[in-house]
Formats: sequence, structure tokens, C-alpha cells
Amino acid sequence: MPRHRDRSSERSHTVRVSVRSSDLIAYRQEAYDRGISVSTLLFKRLNSVRATSVIDAQVARELGHIGNNINQIARRLNMGSTSGVTHEELKPLLDAIAMLRLMLLGGRP
Repeated sequence: MPRHRDRSSERSHTVRVSVRSSDLIAYRQEAYDRGISVSTLLFKRLNSVRATSVIDAQVARELGHIGNNINQIARRLNMGSTSGVTHEELKPLLDAIAMLRLMLLGGRP
């Protein structure tokens, strides 16, 4: 009895992309070295990219809340409403913000 292929899983649509000449040369070389086509190479790369998770969205929301609080503090300090807060008291907060920023940008603390 012949098998019926599931045509819904076949790659039947073409997508065009423009790349720099230097990138195309590199893609062709890598594809050649791996014994696959450039299309297959790019398809594999595209499918290996990690999707943004829900946790990342939650982290982004929380960072937004933290940023809003920091902006409120900065606004009050800039208006002269320090309520006796000194630079020395703010230094640990500023250091923590700088470290968090570095971590978010991919650096190491």
C-alpha cells in the first residue's frame, strides 16, 4: 500500500532576502564546507534561533517598572526635593543600576 506524504509539512513557499556580498561569500563557503545548500544553511540557522519566552517579557515589564521608579526619584532629586538624601546614600543604588545595565547589555558584572 503506498504511503501518503503530509504535504502540509513540506517547504513549498519561497522567501527572498538580500544580503551583503561579503555575507553571501561566507554563507557559500560555510554551506560548501558542510556539504549543504545556502538555502538549507540559512533555514537551519533561522530555526536554531531561540524564541523570546514569556519569562523574558515578564522581565522586560519588571525592568520597565523599575525604570519608572528610578525616573521618579531622579525627577524629585532634580527638583531639589532630596529630603536629606546624600550622594553616599545613593551610591549603592547607582552601582546596582550600572551593574544591571552591564548585565543586560551582555557584559559580565
